[in-house]
Amino acid sequence: MKISTIGLGNLGYPLSEFLSATGYKIKSYDKNYTLKNTLFEKHDIHSDSDLYQLINNGNDVEFYYDISKTLYDTEVCFITVPTPSKKDGSFDNSYILDVLDKISKNFNLVKKTFIIVINSTISPNSIDSVFIPFMSKNGLKNNKDYMFVYNPYFVALGEVTKNLKNPDLILLGSENKIATNKLKKIYSKILDDPKFKVLNFLE
Repeated sequence: MKISTIGLGNLGYPLSEFLSATGYKIKSYDKNYTLKNTLFEKHDIHSDSDLYQLINNGNDVEFYYDISKTLYDTEVCFITVPTPSKKDGSFDNSYILDVLDKISKNFNLVKKTFIIVINSTISPNSIDSVFIPFMSKNGLKNNKDYMFVYNPYFVALGEVTKNLKNPDLILLGSENKIATNKLKKIYSKILDDPKFKVLNFLE
């Protein structure tokens, strides 16, 4: 299996290294061209033993500056991009929509049926009312061409890697058993006896 990750910030970069523990090929992208050069300094791997161990687990993460090369031949994509709070209390979906637009334009490069995992914080009903209609406008059908999974993480800044490796539970917002089982398979290769809670998108 080949997995792509989009977004290499405070959560996205540790997530990429965390997923590398599956043994699957991990291909990571961020539109900030200079970010890769500062990743080690930014996350201070020397004081984060958990992250240091993941970086040196023998399964290197491949970093790309071209999203088409990142997506090529992958079957699961984890999206961890900023969703800033707006004045009305909702979250700004513009970064996620930008990624979904790029996925749509490069859809001929990915494996079918493609699983899109959103880790970023989003407002309730965003998948049904915003993301699925957006993909439909780009000619892609939910549960036929692709499948969404909402998979938020409960992590604290400064302990991101530790929290990823020791979660209380794995929350999966999913309405497709194939996607649910694929995510369970991924996490079960990293974690011992992971506890899953599967809800629908709105829940």
